[in-house]
Amino acid sequence: MIKPNILLIDESPIYGGHETMFMAFIKAILPQLLKVANVDFVVNSRNKRLISQLKQSEFGSINVHKVTLSTLPIKPITQFLINNDKAKIRSIINNKKPKYVLNIQGTIEIGCTSLWVCKSLNIPVITYLPITKSSANLGVTLGRLRDIVCRKLYYSIPKKIITISRTNQDELQNLFFIPPERVTVIHNFVDIDDRNRIKNLPEFSSQKKHLALIGRISNVQKRQFDFLKKWLASKISHNYVIHVVGDSDDCESQDLKKLCSQAILNDNIIFHGWKSADYVSAVITQCDALLLPSRFEGVPLVMIEAISSGCKVIGSRVDGMKEFLPIEWTFDTDDWESMFNIIEKSEKELNSKLLEKVQESFKVFNKNTNTDKFLSTLMEEL
Repeated sequence: MIKPNILLIDESPIYGGHETMFMAFIKAILPQLLKVANVDFVVNSRNKRLISQLKQSEFGSINVHKVTLSTLPIKPITQFLINNDKAKIRSIINNKKPKYVLNIQGTIEIGCTSLWVCKSLNIPVITYLPITKSSANLGVTLGRLRDIVCRKLYYSIPKKIITISRTNQDELQNLFFIPPERVTVIHNFVDIDDRNRIKNLPEFSSQKKHLALIGRISNVQKRQFDFLKKWLASKISHNYVIHVVGDSDDCESQDLKKLCSQAILNDNIIFHGWKSADYVSAVITQCDALLLPSRFEGVPLVMIEAISSGCKVIGSRVDGMKEFLPIEWTFDTDDWESMFNIIEKSEKELNSKLLEKVQESFKVFNKNTNTDKFLSTLMEEL
Protein backbone atom coordinates (compact mmCIF):
# COMPACT_ATOMS: atom_id res chain seq x y z
CA MET A 1 0.00 0.00 0.00
CA ILE A 2 1.36 3.43 -0.98
CA LYS A 3 1.55 5.80 1.96
CA PRO A 4 0.12 9.33 1.52
CA ASN A 5 2.33 12.39 1.80
CA ILE A 6 2.06 15.06 4.49
CA LEU A 7 3.78 18.37 3.78
CA LEU A 8 4.86 20.62 6.68
CA ILE A 9 5.56 24.26 5.83
CA ASP A 10 7.18 26.96 7.99
CA GLU A 11 7.82 30.25 6.20
CA SER A 12 9.32 32.02 9.22
CA PRO A 13 13.00 33.11 9.02
CA ILE A 14 13.14 33.18 12.85
CA TYR A 15 13.02 30.25 15.25
CA GLY A 16 10.51 31.22 17.93
CA GLY A 17 8.59 29.62 20.75
CA HIS A 18 6.01 28.13 18.42
CA GLU A 19 8.75 26.28 16.52
CA THR A 20 10.13 24.96 19.81
CA MET A 21 6.73 23.56 20.74
CA PHE A 22 5.89 22.25 17.28
CA MET A 23 9.20 20.41 17.02
CA ALA A 24 8.60 18.85 20.43
CA PHE A 25 5.25 17.54 19.15
CA ILE A 26 6.81 16.23 15.92
CA LYS A 27 9.63 14.54 17.80
CA ALA A 28 7.11 12.74 20.02
CA ILE A 29 4.71 11.59 17.29
CA LEU A 30 7.03 11.09 14.29
CA PRO A 31 7.60 7.32 14.74
CA GLN A 32 3.84 6.67 14.71
CA LEU A 33 3.17 9.18 11.94
CA LEU A 34 5.79 7.63 9.65
CA LYS A 35 4.04 4.27 9.85
CA VAL A 36 1.12 5.68 7.90
CA ALA A 37 2.53 8.63 5.92
CA ASN A 38 5.62 10.15 4.30
CA VAL A 39 6.63 13.48 5.83
CA ASP A 40 8.29 16.41 3.99
CA PHE A 41 9.16 19.78 5.53
CA VAL A 42 9.48 23.08 3.62
CA VAL A 43 11.60 25.55 5.61
CA ASN A 44 12.79 29.09 5.04
CA SER A 45 16.51 28.92 4.19
CA ARG A 46 17.12 31.83 6.60
CA ASN A 47 15.84 29.82 9.57
CA LYS A 48 19.23 28.29 10.37
CA ARG A 49 18.22 27.03 13.79
CA LEU A 50 15.25 25.09 12.45
CA ILE A 51 17.36 23.63 9.64
CA SER A 52 20.01 22.61 12.16
CA GLN A 53 17.43 20.90 14.35
CA LEU A 54 16.02 18.97 11.41
CA LYS A 55 19.50 17.53 10.81
CA GLN A 56 19.35 15.71 14.16
CA SER A 57 18.98 11.95 13.98
CA GLU A 58 15.43 11.81 15.36
CA PHE A 59 14.23 13.86 12.37
CA GLY A 60 16.29 12.00 9.78
CA SER A 61 13.23 10.46 8.12
CA ILE A 62 11.82 13.88 7.22
CA ASN A 63 12.68 15.14 3.72
CA VAL A 64 13.70 18.80 4.09
CA HIS A 65 13.19 21.37 1.30
CA LYS A 66 14.94 24.73 1.87
CA VAL A 67 13.45 27.72 0.05
CA THR A 68 14.58 31.35 0.05
CA LEU A 69 11.58 33.60 0.62
CA SER A 70 11.10 37.34 0.33
CA THR A 71 11.58 39.61 3.36
CA LEU A 72 8.93 42.14 2.34
CA PRO A 73 7.02 43.47 5.38
CA ILE A 74 3.23 43.34 5.89
CA LYS A 75 3.05 39.92 4.22
CA PRO A 76 -0.73 39.48 4.32
CA ILE A 77 -0.91 42.29 1.76
CA THR A 78 2.49 42.29 0.04
CA GLN A 79 2.53 38.52 -0.59
CA PHE A 80 0.37 39.20 -3.65
CA LEU A 81 3.38 41.00 -5.13
CA ILE A 82 5.74 38.06 -4.58
CA ASN A 83 4.96 35.61 -7.36
CA ASN A 84 8.40 34.07 -6.95
CA ASP A 85 7.61 32.85 -3.43
CA LYS A 86 4.30 31.39 -4.51
CA ALA A 87 5.95 29.64 -7.47
CA LYS A 88 8.55 27.96 -5.23
CA ILE A 89 5.97 26.68 -2.78
CA ARG A 90 3.55 25.67 -5.54
CA SER A 91 6.27 23.65 -7.26
CA ILE A 92 6.98 21.58 -4.14
CA ILE A 93 3.28 21.01 -3.45
CA ASN A 94 2.66 19.92 -7.04
CA ASN A 95 5.63 17.57 -6.85
CA LYS A 96 4.68 15.99 -3.53
CA LYS A 97 0.90 15.95 -4.02
CA PRO A 98 0.27 15.88 -0.26
CA LYS A 99 -2.89 14.56 1.33
CA TYR A 100 -2.82 17.81 3.26
CA VAL A 101 -0.45 20.61 4.29
CA LEU A 102 0.34 21.26 7.95
CA ASN A 103 1.20 24.97 8.11
CA ILE A 104 3.28 26.15 11.09
CA GLN A 105 2.34 29.79 11.37
CA GLY A 106 2.92 31.40 14.75
CA THR A 107 0.45 34.06 13.62
CA ILE A 108 -1.87 33.86 10.62
CA GLU A 109 0.35 36.36 8.78
CA ILE A 110 3.38 34.05 9.00
CA GLY A 111 2.63 31.46 6.37
CA CYS A 112 -0.09 33.35 4.51
CA THR A 113 1.68 32.69 1.19
CA SER A 114 1.41 28.93 1.74
CA LEU A 115 -2.23 29.30 2.69
CA TRP A 116 -2.95 31.15 -0.53
CA VAL A 117 -1.10 28.61 -2.68
CA CYS A 118 -2.98 25.74 -1.02
CA LYS A 119 -6.26 27.52 -1.67
CA SER A 120 -5.38 27.93 -5.35
CA LEU A 121 -4.49 24.21 -5.62
CA ASN A 122 -7.45 23.05 -3.54
CA ILE A 123 -5.14 21.34 -1.01
CA PRO A 124 -6.58 20.91 2.52
CA VAL A 125 -4.68 22.76 5.25
CA ILE A 126 -4.31 22.22 8.97
CA THR A 127 -2.66 25.21 10.60
CA TYR A 128 -0.73 25.29 13.88
CA LEU A 129 -1.53 28.76 15.23
CA PRO A 130 -0.33 29.60 18.77
CA ILE A 131 -0.85 33.40 18.48
CA THR A 132 -4.29 34.71 17.56
CA LYS A 133 -3.93 38.42 18.31
CA SER A 134 -5.58 41.25 16.42
CA SER A 135 -2.97 43.39 14.66
CA ALA A 136 -5.00 46.50 15.46
CA ASN A 137 -4.94 45.69 19.17
CA LEU A 138 -1.17 45.30 19.01
CA GLY A 139 -0.82 48.71 17.36
CA VAL A 140 1.25 47.46 14.42
CA THR A 141 1.52 49.26 11.06
CA LEU A 142 -1.79 49.16 9.13
CA GLY A 143 -3.20 46.97 11.92
CA ARG A 144 -6.89 47.43 11.08
CA LEU A 145 -6.32 46.79 7.38
CA ARG A 146 -4.25 43.70 8.17
CA ASP A 147 -7.03 42.34 10.38
CA ILE A 148 -9.59 42.86 7.61
CA VAL A 149 -7.36 41.17 5.03
CA CYS A 150 -6.65 38.21 7.33
CA ARG A 151 -10.29 37.83 8.31
CA LYS A 152 -11.55 37.90 4.73
CA LEU A 153 -8.74 36.07 2.92
CA TYR A 154 -6.80 33.78 5.24
CA TYR A 155 -8.73 32.61 8.28
CA SER A 156 -11.29 30.96 6.03
CA ILE A 157 -8.69 28.72 4.34
CA PRO A 158 -7.60 26.15 7.00
CA LYS A 159 -9.86 23.17 7.36
CA LYS A 160 -8.73 22.94 10.95
CA ILE A 161 -6.84 25.30 13.29
CA ILE A 162 -4.76 23.85 16.11
CA THR A 163 -4.23 26.42 18.85
CA ILE A 164 -2.97 26.27 22.42
CA SER A 165 -5.56 27.79 24.78
CA ARG A 166 -9.25 28.48 25.29
CA THR A 167 -8.42 32.18 25.25
CA ASN A 168 -7.11 31.76 21.71
CA GLN A 169 -10.21 29.81 20.71
CA ASP A 170 -12.40 32.64 22.02
CA GLU A 171 -10.36 35.23 20.10
CA LEU A 172 -10.64 33.22 16.91
CA GLN A 173 -14.40 33.07 17.33
CA ASN A 174 -15.02 36.64 18.51
CA LEU A 175 -12.47 38.55 16.41
CA PHE A 176 -12.23 36.45 13.28
CA PHE A 177 -15.56 34.56 13.26
CA ILE A 178 -14.05 31.05 13.24
CA PRO A 179 -16.67 28.49 14.34
CA PRO A 180 -15.56 26.38 17.35
CA GLU A 181 -15.82 23.13 15.38
CA ARG A 182 -12.89 24.25 13.18
CA VAL A 183 -10.63 24.81 16.21
CA THR A 184 -8.80 22.16 18.23
CA VAL A 185 -7.15 23.23 21.48
CA ILE A 186 -3.97 21.25 22.27
CA HIS A 187 -1.98 22.43 25.26
CA ASN A 188 1.77 22.92 25.34
CA PHE A 189 4.12 20.81 27.46
CA VAL A 190 7.74 20.80 28.62
CA ASP A 191 10.09 17.89 29.23
CA ILE A 192 11.83 19.15 32.35
CA ASP A 193 12.31 15.65 33.75
CA ASP A 194 14.44 14.75 30.72
CA ARG A 195 16.90 17.61 31.25
CA ASN A 196 20.18 17.07 33.04
CA ARG A 197 20.84 19.98 35.35
CA ILE A 198 23.81 21.96 34.14
CA LYS A 199 26.79 22.02 36.47
CA ASN A 200 28.69 25.16 35.46
CA LEU A 201 26.03 27.76 36.29
CA PRO A 202 27.50 30.71 38.22
CA GLU A 203 26.73 30.52 41.93
CA PHE A 204 23.92 32.87 42.90
CA SER A 205 24.54 35.27 45.78
CA SER A 206 22.49 34.49 48.89
CA GLN A 207 22.49 38.16 49.89
CA LYS A 208 19.81 39.16 47.41
CA LYS A 209 16.67 37.70 45.83
CA HIS A 210 16.91 36.57 42.23
CA LEU A 211 14.42 37.14 39.40
CA ALA A 212 14.48 35.62 35.91
CA LEU A 213 13.60 37.44 32.68
CA ILE A 214 13.75 34.79 29.97
CA GLY A 215 13.09 34.94 26.24
CA ARG A 216 14.15 36.46 22.94
CA ILE A 217 14.83 40.17 23.42
CA SER A 218 11.93 41.93 21.76
CA ASN A 219 10.42 45.02 23.28
CA VAL A 220 7.41 44.85 20.95
CA GLN A 221 6.38 41.55 22.51
CA LYS A 222 8.48 40.69 25.57
CA ARG A 223 9.01 44.29 26.74
CA GLN A 224 12.36 43.78 28.47
CA PHE A 225 13.36 47.39 27.73
CA ASP A 226 10.13 48.93 29.07
CA PHE A 227 10.26 46.80 32.22
CA LEU A 228 13.94 47.39 33.03
CA LYS A 229 13.66 51.13 32.43
CA LYS A 230 10.94 51.33 35.10
CA TRP A 231 12.62 48.74 37.34
CA LEU A 232 15.94 50.61 37.50
CA ALA A 233 14.09 53.72 38.68
CA SER A 234 12.22 51.85 41.44
CA LYS A 235 13.19 51.88 45.11
CA ILE A 236 13.34 48.11 45.44
CA SER A 237 15.56 47.20 42.50
CA HIS A 238 18.81 47.21 44.53
CA ASN A 239 17.46 44.30 46.64
CA TYR A 240 17.31 41.96 43.65
CA VAL A 241 19.38 40.49 40.86
CA ILE A 242 17.68 40.24 37.47
CA HIS A 243 18.90 37.36 35.29
CA VAL A 244 18.26 38.13 31.61
CA VAL A 245 18.47 34.89 29.62
CA GLY A 246 18.03 35.30 25.87
CA ASP A 247 19.23 37.72 23.23
CA SER A 248 18.46 39.12 19.79
CA ASP A 249 20.34 39.49 16.54
CA ASP A 250 19.78 43.22 16.20
CA CYS A 251 20.50 46.47 18.02
CA GLU A 252 17.82 45.86 20.69
CA SER A 253 20.22 43.75 22.71
CA GLN A 254 22.92 46.45 22.71
CA ASP A 255 20.38 49.16 23.58
CA LEU A 256 19.16 47.10 26.52
CA LYS A 257 22.67 46.51 27.86
CA LYS A 258 23.44 50.22 27.50
CA LEU A 259 20.33 51.07 29.53
CA CYS A 260 21.43 48.63 32.25
CA SER A 261 25.17 49.42 32.18
CA GLN A 262 25.38 50.72 35.76
CA ALA A 263 23.23 47.89 37.14
CA ILE A 264 25.49 45.40 35.32
CA LEU A 265 28.54 46.91 37.02
CA ASN A 266 26.78 46.61 40.39
CA ASP A 267 25.84 42.97 39.68
CA ASN A 268 22.13 43.84 39.92
CA ILE A 269 21.54 42.65 36.36
CA ILE A 270 23.27 39.70 34.69
CA PHE A 271 22.93 39.11 30.94
CA HIS A 272 23.41 35.41 30.25
CA GLY A 273 22.74 35.55 26.48
CA TRP A 274 21.47 32.58 24.47
CA LYS A 275 21.65 29.43 26.57
CA SER A 276 20.68 25.77 26.34
CA ALA A 277 17.43 24.39 27.71
CA ASP A 278 19.16 22.80 30.71
CA TYR A 279 20.90 26.09 31.53
CA VAL A 280 17.53 27.87 31.46
CA SER A 281 16.12 25.17 33.76
CA ALA A 282 18.99 25.68 36.20
CA VAL A 283 18.44 29.46 36.29
CA ILE A 284 14.73 28.97 36.98
CA THR A 285 15.33 26.60 39.87
CA GLN A 286 17.62 29.16 41.58
CA CYS A 287 15.32 32.16 41.15
CA ASP A 288 12.58 33.39 43.46
CA ALA A 289 10.29 34.27 40.56
CA LEU A 290 10.03 34.33 36.77
CA LEU A 291 8.93 37.66 35.27
CA LEU A 292 6.80 37.81 32.11
CA PRO A 293 5.90 41.46 31.40
CA SER A 294 4.91 40.68 27.78
CA ARG A 295 2.45 42.65 25.72
CA PHE A 296 1.18 39.42 24.19
CA GLU A 297 2.03 35.72 24.42
CA GLY A 298 0.66 32.30 23.59
CA VAL A 299 1.12 29.96 26.52
CA PRO A 300 4.81 30.48 27.39
CA LEU A 301 6.79 27.28 27.75
CA VAL A 302 9.03 28.98 30.29
CA MET A 303 5.93 29.69 32.42
CA ILE A 304 4.97 26.02 32.40
CA GLU A 305 8.51 24.98 33.31
CA ALA A 306 8.77 27.51 36.13
CA ILE A 307 5.53 26.37 37.77
CA SER A 308 6.51 22.72 37.33
CA SER A 309 9.84 23.51 39.02
CA GLY A 310 8.16 25.27 41.95
CA CYS A 311 9.06 28.82 40.88
CA LYS A 312 6.45 31.58 41.15
CA VAL A 313 5.53 33.38 37.90
CA ILE A 314 4.60 37.08 37.78
CA GLY A 315 3.10 38.05 34.44
CA SER A 316 1.03 40.65 32.64
CA ARG A 317 -2.68 39.84 32.56
CA VAL A 318 -2.81 38.74 28.91
CA ASP A 319 -3.31 35.53 26.95
CA GLY A 320 -1.83 32.42 28.56
CA MET A 321 -0.82 34.23 31.74
CA LYS A 322 -4.36 35.54 32.23
CA GLU A 323 -5.86 32.10 31.60
CA PHE A 324 -3.58 29.99 33.75
CA LEU A 325 -1.96 32.15 36.45
CA PRO A 326 -3.79 33.25 39.64
CA ILE A 327 -4.87 36.87 39.66
CA GLU A 328 -2.57 37.47 42.65
CA TRP A 329 0.44 36.98 40.37
CA THR A 330 -0.74 39.06 37.42
CA PHE A 331 -0.92 42.78 36.67
CA ASP A 332 -2.47 44.99 34.02
CA THR A 333 -0.21 45.81 31.10
CA ASP A 334 1.91 48.91 31.91
CA ASP A 335 0.88 48.86 35.60
CA TRP A 336 4.46 48.56 36.73
CA GLU A 337 3.70 49.65 40.28
CA SER A 338 1.38 46.66 40.73
CA MET A 339 4.03 44.37 39.30
CA PHE A 340 6.65 45.67 41.72
CA ASN A 341 4.23 45.27 44.64
CA ILE A 342 3.68 41.62 43.72
CA ILE A 343 7.44 41.09 43.53
CA GLU A 344 7.96 42.73 46.92
CA LYS A 345 5.25 40.84 48.82
CA SER A 346 6.62 38.44 51.41
CA GLU A 347 3.52 36.32 52.10
CA LYS A 348 5.54 33.12 51.78
CA GLU A 349 2.95 30.81 53.35
CA LEU A 350 0.15 32.15 51.15
CA ASN A 351 2.35 31.94 48.06
CA SER A 352 3.32 28.37 48.93
CA LYS A 353 -0.31 27.29 49.16
CA LEU A 354 -1.14 29.20 46.01
CA LEU A 355 1.76 27.56 44.17
CA GLU A 356 0.45 24.10 45.09
CA LYS A 357 -2.96 25.05 43.69
CA VAL A 358 -1.43 26.43 40.49
CA GLN A 359 0.71 23.32 40.03
CA GLU A 360 -2.44 21.20 40.21
CA SER A 361 -4.13 23.25 37.48
CA PHE A 362 -0.98 23.05 35.33
CA LYS A 363 -1.42 19.30 34.99
CA VAL A 364 -3.25 20.05 31.72
CA PHE A 365 0.23 20.57 30.24
CA ASN A 366 0.82 16.84 30.10
CA LYS A 367 3.14 15.50 27.43
CA ASN A 368 1.42 12.16 26.80
CA THR A 369 -2.11 13.56 26.74
CA ASN A 370 -1.28 16.41 24.40
CA THR A 371 0.98 14.52 21.99
CA ASP A 372 -1.70 11.81 21.69
CA LYS A 373 -4.25 14.50 20.84
CA PHE A 374 -1.90 16.11 18.30
CA LEU A 375 -1.31 12.76 16.59
CA SER A 376 -5.00 11.84 16.48
CA THR A 377 -5.83 15.27 15.00
CA LEU A 378 -3.38 14.67 12.14
CA MET A 379 -4.47 11.06 11.65
CA GLU A 380 -8.11 12.09 11.26
CA GLU A 381 -7.22 13.75 7.96
CA LEU A 382 -5.37 10.77 6.46
